[in-house]
Amino acid sequence: MKKMVIIMTIQKYILQEYFELYMSDVEHLAPASVKKYVSAISKCSDFLRQKTMIKDTLYEVADITQLKNLRDILLTDEEFYALNSRGNHMYSAGFNKYIKFAEGENFEAINDAIAPLYKPFPKTKTPTLTSTAKWTRNHILRQQVIKLADYKCEINPAHQSFIAENTQKPYMEGHHAIPMKYQEHFSYSLDVYANIICLCPICHRKIHYGLKNDRHEMMNQLYEQNSSKLIKSGIEISKTEFANLDI
Repeated sequence: MKKMVIIMTIQKYILQEYFELYMSDVEHLAPASVKKYVSAISKCSDFLRQKTMIKDTLYEVADITQLKNLRDILLTDEEFYALNSRGNHMYSAGFNKYIKFAEGENFEAINDAIAPLYKPFPKTKTPTLTSTAKWTRNHILRQQVIKLADYKCEINPAHQSFIAENTQKPYMEGHHAIPMKYQEHFSYSLDVYANIICLCPICHRKIHYGLKNDRHEMMNQLYEQNSSKLIKSGIEISKTEFANLDI
Protein backbone atom coordinates (compact mmCIF):
# COMPACT_ATOMS: atom_id res chain seq x y z
CA MET A 1 0.00 0.00 0.00
CA LYS A 2 1.32 3.45 -0.89
CA LYS A 3 2.42 5.73 1.92
CA MET A 4 -0.43 7.96 3.09
CA VAL A 5 -0.29 11.69 2.55
CA ILE A 6 -0.58 13.03 6.09
CA ILE A 7 -1.64 16.53 7.09
CA MET A 8 -0.72 17.93 10.49
CA THR A 9 -2.92 17.45 13.57
CA ILE A 10 -4.59 20.86 13.67
CA GLN A 11 -5.16 20.89 9.92
CA LYS A 12 -6.93 17.54 9.82
CA TYR A 13 -9.41 18.87 12.38
CA ILE A 14 -10.03 21.83 10.08
CA LEU A 15 -11.35 19.31 7.56
CA GLN A 16 -13.39 17.58 10.24
CA GLU A 17 -15.04 20.80 11.34
CA TYR A 18 -15.58 21.97 7.77
CA PHE A 19 -17.33 18.64 7.10
CA GLU A 20 -19.62 19.07 10.10
CA LEU A 21 -20.36 22.72 9.29
CA TYR A 22 -21.03 21.84 5.67
CA MET A 23 -23.62 19.26 6.64
CA SER A 24 -25.33 21.46 9.24
CA ASP A 25 -25.07 24.96 7.76
CA VAL A 26 -24.90 24.36 4.00
CA GLU A 27 -26.89 21.14 3.52
CA HIS A 28 -29.09 21.95 6.54
CA LEU A 29 -29.11 18.37 7.76
CA ALA A 30 -30.74 17.68 11.10
CA PRO A 31 -28.35 17.49 14.08
CA ALA A 32 -29.12 13.79 14.43
CA SER A 33 -28.07 13.16 10.83
CA VAL A 34 -24.84 15.15 11.25
CA LYS A 35 -24.06 13.19 14.40
CA LYS A 36 -24.74 9.92 12.54
CA TYR A 37 -22.32 10.74 9.73
CA VAL A 38 -19.64 12.00 12.12
CA SER A 39 -19.98 8.83 14.18
CA ALA A 40 -19.67 6.73 11.02
CA ILE A 41 -16.39 8.41 10.08
CA SER A 42 -15.14 7.81 13.62
CA LYS A 43 -16.04 4.12 13.41
CA CYS A 44 -14.41 3.74 9.98
CA SER A 45 -11.30 5.50 11.34
CA ASP A 46 -11.19 3.15 14.32
CA PHE A 47 -11.38 0.14 12.03
CA LEU A 48 -8.68 1.40 9.66
CA ARG A 49 -6.43 2.42 12.54
CA GLN A 50 -6.69 -1.06 14.04
CA LYS A 51 -5.68 -2.43 10.65
CA THR A 52 -2.71 0.03 10.66
CA MET A 53 -3.98 1.58 7.42
CA ILE A 54 -4.07 5.09 8.87
CA LYS A 55 -2.28 6.74 11.76
CA ASP A 56 -5.25 8.33 13.51
CA THR A 57 -8.30 9.44 11.51
CA LEU A 58 -9.65 9.62 7.97
CA TYR A 59 -9.43 13.41 8.18
CA GLU A 60 -5.64 13.11 8.01
CA VAL A 61 -5.80 11.68 4.46
CA ALA A 62 -5.30 14.63 2.11
CA ASP A 63 -5.75 12.85 -1.21
CA ILE A 64 -9.09 11.85 -2.79
CA THR A 65 -7.67 8.77 -4.52
CA GLN A 66 -6.30 7.46 -1.24
CA LEU A 67 -9.65 8.04 0.46
CA LYS A 68 -11.38 6.01 -2.24
CA ASN A 69 -8.77 3.26 -1.99
CA LEU A 70 -9.38 3.02 1.75
CA ARG A 71 -13.13 2.84 1.16
CA ASP A 72 -12.67 0.03 -1.36
CA ILE A 73 -10.46 -1.86 1.08
CA LEU A 74 -13.09 -1.54 3.80
CA LEU A 75 -15.93 -2.69 1.58
CA THR A 76 -14.05 -5.87 0.66
CA ASP A 77 -13.09 -6.65 4.26
CA GLU A 78 -15.32 -9.40 5.68
CA GLU A 79 -15.15 -8.09 9.23
CA PHE A 80 -16.13 -4.57 8.19
CA TYR A 81 -18.83 -5.91 5.85
CA ALA A 82 -20.46 -7.72 8.76
CA LEU A 83 -20.15 -4.65 11.01
CA ASN A 84 -21.58 -2.40 8.31
CA SER A 85 -24.49 -4.78 7.67
CA ARG A 86 -25.40 -4.87 11.34
CA GLY A 87 -25.37 -1.06 11.32
CA ASN A 88 -27.74 -0.86 8.32
CA HIS A 89 -24.82 0.33 6.14
CA MET A 90 -24.49 3.51 8.19
CA TYR A 91 -20.68 3.35 8.19
CA SER A 92 -20.29 3.05 4.41
CA ALA A 93 -22.92 5.79 3.98
CA GLY A 94 -20.91 8.09 6.24
CA PHE A 95 -17.68 7.33 4.36
CA ASN A 96 -19.38 8.01 1.02
CA LYS A 97 -20.81 11.25 2.40
CA TYR A 98 -17.37 12.43 3.43
CA ILE A 99 -15.83 11.53 0.07
CA LYS A 100 -18.55 13.52 -1.73
CA PHE A 101 -17.76 16.47 0.54
CA ALA A 102 -14.01 16.09 0.00
CA GLU A 103 -14.53 15.95 -3.76
CA GLY A 104 -16.56 19.15 -3.54
CA GLU A 105 -19.66 17.57 -5.06
CA ASN A 106 -22.15 20.29 -6.08
CA PHE A 107 -19.81 23.01 -4.78
CA GLU A 108 -20.26 24.84 -8.09
CA ALA A 109 -23.85 25.62 -7.10
CA ILE A 110 -23.23 26.66 -3.49
CA ASN A 111 -22.05 30.25 -4.02
CA ASP A 112 -22.87 32.40 -0.97
CA ALA A 113 -24.23 29.42 0.97
CA ILE A 114 -20.62 28.62 1.87
CA ALA A 115 -20.42 31.75 4.07
CA PRO A 116 -20.93 29.89 7.40
CA LEU A 117 -17.68 28.01 6.75
CA TYR A 118 -15.59 31.17 6.89
CA LYS A 119 -14.31 31.05 10.46
CA PRO A 120 -10.99 31.13 12.33
CA PHE A 121 -8.97 27.96 12.85
CA PRO A 122 -5.85 27.65 15.03
CA LYS A 123 -2.64 27.44 13.03
CA THR A 124 -0.21 24.55 13.38
CA LYS A 125 2.57 25.19 15.89
CA THR A 126 5.42 24.42 13.52
CA PRO A 127 5.89 23.77 9.81
CA THR A 128 6.12 20.22 8.47
CA LEU A 129 9.77 19.22 8.31
CA THR A 130 10.92 17.73 5.03
CA SER A 131 14.28 18.54 3.43
CA THR A 132 13.33 22.12 4.19
CA ALA A 133 10.75 23.47 6.63
CA LYS A 134 7.45 24.50 5.08
CA TRP A 135 3.84 24.82 6.09
CA THR A 136 1.59 22.00 4.89
CA ARG A 137 -1.07 22.77 2.27
CA ASN A 138 -4.28 20.80 1.95
CA HIS A 139 -4.98 19.52 -1.57
CA ILE A 140 -8.62 18.77 -0.77
CA LEU A 141 -9.35 22.38 0.17
CA ARG A 142 -7.75 23.67 -3.04
CA GLN A 143 -9.93 21.41 -5.17
CA GLN A 144 -13.06 22.39 -3.25
CA VAL A 145 -12.34 26.10 -3.74
CA ILE A 146 -11.91 25.57 -7.49
CA LYS A 147 -15.34 23.92 -7.57
CA LEU A 148 -16.82 26.72 -5.47
CA ALA A 149 -15.61 29.15 -8.13
CA ASP A 150 -17.26 26.95 -10.78
CA TYR A 151 -13.89 26.54 -12.52
CA LYS A 152 -13.72 30.27 -13.25
CA CYS A 153 -10.78 32.57 -12.66
CA GLU A 154 -11.43 34.97 -9.77
CA ILE A 155 -9.42 37.70 -11.46
CA ASN A 156 -11.57 37.52 -14.56
CA PRO A 157 -14.23 34.79 -15.02
CA ALA A 158 -13.99 35.24 -18.80
CA HIS A 159 -10.42 33.93 -18.90
CA GLN A 160 -10.20 30.71 -20.89
CA SER A 161 -8.21 27.61 -20.02
CA PHE A 162 -7.78 24.14 -21.51
CA ILE A 163 -10.00 21.25 -20.41
CA ALA A 164 -8.34 19.04 -17.81
CA GLU A 165 -8.56 15.27 -18.34
CA ASN A 166 -9.27 14.41 -14.68
CA THR A 167 -12.18 16.85 -14.24
CA GLN A 168 -13.36 17.44 -17.81
CA LYS A 169 -13.56 21.09 -16.71
CA PRO A 170 -11.41 24.15 -17.45
CA TYR A 171 -8.04 23.71 -15.75
CA MET A 172 -7.67 26.07 -12.80
CA GLU A 173 -5.21 26.37 -9.92
CA GLY A 174 -5.57 27.11 -6.23
CA HIS A 175 -3.57 30.09 -4.98
CA HIS A 176 -3.03 31.12 -1.34
CA ALA A 177 -3.79 34.85 -1.33
CA ILE A 178 -1.57 35.23 1.73
CA PRO A 179 1.28 32.78 1.13
CA MET A 180 1.75 30.00 3.68
CA LYS A 181 5.28 31.24 4.38
CA TYR A 182 3.66 34.09 6.36
CA GLN A 183 1.81 31.67 8.67
CA GLU A 184 4.01 32.43 11.68
CA HIS A 185 2.81 36.06 11.57
CA PHE A 186 -0.87 35.10 11.94
CA SER A 187 -2.73 33.62 14.88
CA TYR A 188 -5.05 31.49 12.75
CA SER A 189 -4.50 29.05 9.91
CA LEU A 190 -3.95 30.44 6.41
CA ASP A 191 -4.85 27.09 4.83
CA VAL A 192 -8.60 27.77 4.87
CA TYR A 193 -11.32 28.45 2.29
CA ALA A 194 -11.17 32.23 2.74
CA ASN A 195 -7.48 32.42 1.82
CA ILE A 196 -7.50 30.12 -1.21
CA ILE A 197 -8.27 31.67 -4.59
CA CYS A 198 -9.19 30.00 -7.89
CA LEU A 199 -6.99 31.36 -10.70
CA CYS A 200 -6.43 30.44 -14.33
CA PRO A 201 -2.84 29.29 -15.04
CA ILE A 202 -1.90 32.60 -16.68
CA CYS A 203 -3.15 34.73 -13.77
CA HIS A 204 -1.51 32.37 -11.29
CA ARG A 205 1.85 32.80 -12.97
CA LYS A 206 1.27 36.51 -13.50
CA ILE A 207 0.56 37.18 -9.82
CA HIS A 208 3.84 35.44 -8.96
CA TYR A 209 6.08 36.55 -11.80
CA GLY A 210 4.39 39.43 -13.65
CA LEU A 211 5.31 43.11 -13.69
CA LYS A 212 5.21 44.73 -10.27
CA ASN A 213 2.39 47.13 -11.18
CA ASP A 214 0.30 44.30 -12.66
CA ARG A 215 0.82 42.15 -9.57
CA HIS A 216 -0.06 45.08 -7.32
CA GLU A 217 -3.29 45.66 -9.22
CA MET A 218 -4.24 41.99 -8.96
CA MET A 219 -3.56 41.95 -5.23
CA ASN A 220 -5.76 45.02 -4.73
CA GLN A 221 -8.57 43.29 -6.60
CA LEU A 222 -8.24 40.09 -4.57
CA TYR A 223 -8.23 42.09 -1.34
CA GLU A 224 -11.47 43.85 -2.28
CA GLN A 225 -13.07 40.51 -3.17
CA ASN A 226 -11.87 38.51 -0.16
CA SER A 227 -11.05 40.80 2.80
CA SER A 228 -14.42 40.20 4.50
CA LYS A 229 -13.93 36.42 4.23
CA LEU A 230 -10.43 36.70 5.67
CA ILE A 231 -11.71 38.71 8.64
CA LYS A 232 -14.38 36.08 9.34
CA SER A 233 -11.61 33.50 9.36
CA GLY A 234 -9.57 35.47 11.90
CA ILE A 235 -7.05 36.68 9.32
CA GLU A 236 -6.54 40.41 9.68
CA ILE A 237 -4.34 42.32 7.25
CA SER A 238 -4.53 45.85 5.83
CA LYS A 239 -4.94 46.52 2.12
CA THR A 240 -1.46 48.03 1.96
CA GLU A 241 0.14 45.05 3.74
CA PHE A 242 -1.75 42.65 1.50
CA ALA A 243 -0.76 44.41 -1.71
CA ASN A 244 2.91 44.40 -0.69
CA LEU A 245 3.17 40.72 0.25
CA ASP A 246 6.11 38.94 -1.33
CA ILE A 247 4.44 36.16 -3.26
